Amino acid sequence: MRDAVRHRGGNDAFTGGESRIIFCLDTDSGRQGESLNEAITTYCTQKGYFLVWFRRDVEEVFQGHGVPQNRKGQEAERYLRANSIQQLDAKRLHHSLPLLSNGDSNIAMVFDAFLSKK
Repeated sequence: MRDAVRHRGGNDAFTGGESRIIFCLDTDSGRQGESLNEAITTYCTQKGYFLVWFRRDVEEVFQGHGVPQNRKGQEAERYLRANSIQQLDAKRLHHSLPLLSNGDSNIAMVFDAFLSKK
């Protein structure tokens, strides 16, 4: 996390206005993963950063199943070409608490806050 923040450098000039930091996180399960998730949530809250989480990973949220690491690029391309986003149940993207059901996320809630300001 610190590397991402350091890379940003605190310079808002490139945006022409106010900028926000949004961390996107695949949630890990198990005792060690849950501890890490909690630490990341606390860090983002303390810094005023937004946190988008995917239970368990982004592929499970958007495709409905996990994807082996060596096939992620191919699966993403297939998903885009097939316009599979049209079959996505948008309710799965509006959860306010992480670690609910596999395939859930809060991405819509986070981005809705930005879109409703326009």
